[in-house]
Amino acid sequence: MALSPEEIAKAEKEAKAEADAAAAAAAEKDVRRHPERSLSFATISGQKGGFETVLVLNGSIKNSSNFAMKDADIKCTLTGPSGTVVGSVRETLYEIIPPRQSKRFRELNMGFMGSTQVANFNCEIVDATLVTE
Repeated sequence: MALSPEEIAKAEKEAKAEADAAAAAAAEKDVRRHPERSLSFATISGQKGGFETVLVLNGSIKNSSNFAMKDADIKCTLTGPSGTVVGSVRETLYEIIPPRQSKRFRELNMGFMGSTQVANFNCEIVDATLVTE
C-alpha cells in the first residue's frame, strides 16, 4: 500500500525534527564538554601598566551558545619585536556571560609580564565554566 502525499510530508517532517533534535543534543554535549569554545573576543585591546611591567586588557567577550558561561580563563602569549615568544600571562575574568550576549570588561590586570621587551600579545580563552542552576 502506497503512502499518500500527506503521510510522506508528515514522515519527512518527523525525520527532520528528529535530526534537528539530535544535532541540538550533540551541540549541547560539546558545549558542556568544552564551554570555552563558545566564547570569543568581540573586541580586545591592551596596554602596559604598572611602570610598563604588567599587561592590562580592555574588551568584550561574546558567548555564542544558548547557555550562560562564567569565569573565562584568558591566556596571553607575549612576543618581542622579532616575533619571538618571551612569555605568557594568564588571568580569570570572574564574570557571567549571558547566552547569546557579550560582556565588556575594563582594566583586567593580566599580571607581571616578566620582560621589558614585550612588543605584542595574542590572547585566547583557554577555559570557562558552564553556569548550572
